[in-house]
Amino acid sequence: MSRVTRFLCAAAYNHRESFRAGILQRLMLPTERFLPPAYGVDPGAVAWHCVRAQRLDAARELAALAVLAAALWVEPVSAAFVVYVATALRLRSYWRQRLRLRVPKPSGVRQLAVPALTVIAALSLAVYVALLVYAVWSGLGGRVPWLAASSAPAVAAQAAGTWVLVGLPAGWGVVAAAERRVRRRRWREIRTAKRLGPPETRGLWGVIETSTARGLRRLSQLEQVTHVEYADDAFYGAGDELEQFPPWSFATQLRRRTPPAPPDVGAGHLRLVKPPEDSGPLLSHSDVIDAIREGMQRFRAGEARAGARLQQLTMRDYVFAPQGHPALISKRPAGDVLADEDEEARHMLGIRVGSWEEDLSTTTFVRATTHGDILYLEVSVRVLLPVQNQYRWSIRTIDAGMLNALRSIPSDILLAVPRHTWQLARRFRLMWGKEPEPAERSAAQAEGWDVPAPPLHINSLREQVAQPSPQNLFQRLDIERYVKAVEHRLISSVQDLLEHKGLESEEFSARVSQVFNTGVIINGGVQSGSIAGGHTVAQTNQTTVQPSTPSNPQTGTVSSPPPA
Repeated sequence: MSRVTRFLCAAAYNHRESFRAGILQRLMLPTERFLPPAYGVDPGAVAWHCVRAQRLDAARELAALAVLAAALWVEPVSAAFVVYVATALRLRSYWRQRLRLRVPKPSGVRQLAVPALTVIAALSLAVYVALLVYAVWSGLGGRVPWLAASSAPAVAAQAAGTWVLVGLPAGWGVVAAAERRVRRRRWREIRTAKRLGPPETRGLWGVIETSTARGLRRLSQLEQVTHVEYADDAFYGAGDELEQFPPWSFATQLRRRTPPAPPDVGAGHLRLVKPPEDSGPLLSHSDVIDAIREGMQRFRAGEARAGARLQQLTMRDYVFAPQGHPALISKRPAGDVLADEDEEARHMLGIRVGSWEEDLSTTTFVRATTHGDILYLEVSVRVLLPVQNQYRWSIRTIDAGMLNALRSIPSDILLAVPRHTWQLARRFRLMWGKEPEPAERSAAQAEGWDVPAPPLHINSLREQVAQPSPQNLFQRLDIERYVKAVEHRLISSVQDLLEHKGLESEEFSARVSQVFNTGVIINGGVQSGSIAGGHTVAQTNQTTVQPSTPSNPQTGTVSSPPPA
């Protein structure tokens, strides 16, 4: 299990109800087919803990109400203590939040909060037990010399309330003792397990129904299977587009390299020059993508030998299709769609540096298109930033020792209530025609023929907990290093391909120099003899690119042409 999954599982218990409601609303809606892959997060485990946390909150409220009801049957002194206990139970999240804000380090929480809460719980329980013993002893006719005898008849007359106070804490104590063992074992699993999930036939431990659990697992499996994805929100789930890395593209004309002229054979002899044969397109889309993939593999092998961070480089093919495309509905593999040469399906190669389990990862999407002797190269960068600090505190706070005796008694009162109660309520809801899905979802949509439109922007769970922007200098430097390393290796791979195919690479180098050195974004389109477009058309058209200008493919610099 990734660290982000453990953070979110712990945040289900340690954050506001809106956090859990937002997670469950996204994961359990019938439009789950539009959710992006999990990207390093186990959605089944997160949903299970969110549902369980909601039940525990409801059980805690039920326990507090039961204690308050029991206070109505006892004498004023005991009632005041019971009201105090019920209030402490209801304010559990409040005290935890104050401890987290006041104590900056987990070690401080362990050293200050745990002993203080333990002493308070021990004193409170001691007074509680003394009151119970006094009530029972007085009810049986016994006398306590050092206490006022006038209060004994009043306590004896309220024996029913006494037995309520005796039975309720005893039952909660047994439940709390068993619950602490279960919770400790559960958090050990969360820390160490690679994947938190039950057998598929049982659902997620009976908390989430099996059909929903299977849908959540499919989100994780989509990371390994390449399907056709929705094109109106391309690159969803892979991160955000940063201002310093805008998408760029350009077009260049492909020309065969002119062979050197043969030596002069003397006067009176004709020099025969064989024209080049027209053997079809100079370059294909698959040639460019394969060259980029091979270049990245060599780059990754070199980084692995050096032990650098860039050895965590992975590549995946993405195919995007418009709304209503048959391949989008039937979830056809991307390879089959590409084999059909469908013009509506757009193929891009995603190059990711850093695994989804890491704090920071960048994905560079590359698309190469050839039309006759024109090569179009399009690049877009997405950055997935680290997890916010508020979610990193979750596991540490829970591990800090909040499982004290007083507050853990009602925290899992649900374990004392049969789980079949919730199942029975769900069965009654289904009997009365309350379907879990919206009523407007038609039978055609249920069969997958009519796909509802997704929202304008779709975020993965990983994106929801990510930082909105880089927080420090080192994060910005890491992003810069990852993106530039991939882009320069990408450009050099295409240059090597042009050299291998016997094509001129000078114009390609000049176009690259325009993008990287002057920051001009060239989007394609022929204007005034130069291939340029976009919001910088005027600036680009003033710059005339000389196809024969020599360039240095290693540095990307273009030398000035000699004066006339």
